[in-house]
Amino acid sequence: MFIPYSCDAPLYYRPFGTIGLIVVNTVVFFAHHLGALPVEPWVLEYGTGCHPQEWLLCNFAHADLGHLLGNMLFLWVFGLIVEGKLGAAKFLSCYLAIGLLHAAIEQTLMLGYGGSTEGSLGASAAIFGIMAMACVWAPANEVSIFVWIFWVVHFTFEMSVGVLAAIYVGWEVVLVGLHFALGGAAVATSGEAFATSSWLHLLGVLIGAPLAIVMLKRGVVDCEGWDLFSVLSGDTGADAQAKRAAEPILEETLAVRREEKLQEGLRRFEAYLAIGQASQAQGVRRRMSDMGMPLSLTARQHAALVVGLHKEGKWVESAPVMAEYLAEHRDNADPVRIKLAQICVLQLERPHKALELLKQVDQSGLSDGQRELFRKVAVAAKQRVEAGEIEIDDAAW
Repeated sequence: MFIPYSCDAPLYYRPFGTIGLIVVNTVVFFAHHLGALPVEPWVLEYGTGCHPQEWLLCNFAHADLGHLLGNMLFLWVFGLIVEGKLGAAKFLSCYLAIGLLHAAIEQTLMLGYGGSTEGSLGASAAIFGIMAMACVWAPANEVSIFVWIFWVVHFTFEMSVGVLAAIYVGWEVVLVGLHFALGGAAVATSGEAFATSSWLHLLGVLIGAPLAIVMLKRGVVDCEGWDLFSVLSGDTGADAQAKRAAEPILEETLAVRREEKLQEGLRRFEAYLAIGQASQAQGVRRRMSDMGMPLSLTARQHAALVVGLHKEGKWVESAPVMAEYLAEHRDNADPVRIKLAQICVLQLERPHKALELLKQVDQSGLSDGQRELFRKVAVAAKQRVEAGEIEIDDAAW
């Protein structure tokens, strides 16, 4: 058993759309198999004309539990990547567009088919389209895969999105080739060749890949220099950005592009904070600074970043952010000083710095809880100073 279950691609949005699709597919499956919903209207019928309602419904019906579980696992992994870059609304629009278009093409091509196969159902083609989009936008990111053999041997490993997609697309191509080879000319001239699931999967890829390329070229999605074209050319990440920066550009254009990048950096920063990924938000700040475009944060953004880092237990990483807050903002500064002094004592082994920070605190404006914390931090810092603790200065802040 070969199960992909997560990906390390940066996510700017929570996967609400992906989860919603999984829930809908699961509910519809059990409604069908428990008799609460008739199955027939959800099947994409062949040879009976074009039925637009079936173009939508067939993407949410599955033949059996294995069919459902396999599709939902792959929807989860590749949906994380695509929705993580687009957000729920745009992701769902892409997913449904792929599903509708593939079903419309499939039913149209099968209008004259009179074989034994009556129709198709399942989300596979739409998911293969989403997989193609993930491959275009994040081919170098790693997918974590769980392997379970004969219920005894099990292990996990990582594989890049590009390699995983190539394996699955390559396998479908092989199956199509075998279908023609084994069926001969009779199959090739009938509708049965197209009716195979491998053709339908490849049709999803042929819809999803161009869609992803158009969205990438139009700037709808930002892959931060790690898209398929950058990876193939070797100009990835910071290298691609440096190369573009070296190109001769009009001063006005450069200023506009800089402002656009700053706004996009702030958008990514806020998106990471909104989904509780403070470390990723801080990573955006570092990358922007490395490009010579440091983000200017409001007091609210600074405070949210500090709180997020504390929730993740990133005490050391939060110290320079708190120092920045104190240097740039006066609002609510004393509680921040006390908290930073506490981190200096407990995490950074800098009791002298802690006492220096506490000397700047105006205790008259503190709450009872803050005064108690002030007292405890001051006692702990003095004890460490008196014990002769050696302090290593951190030039970072």
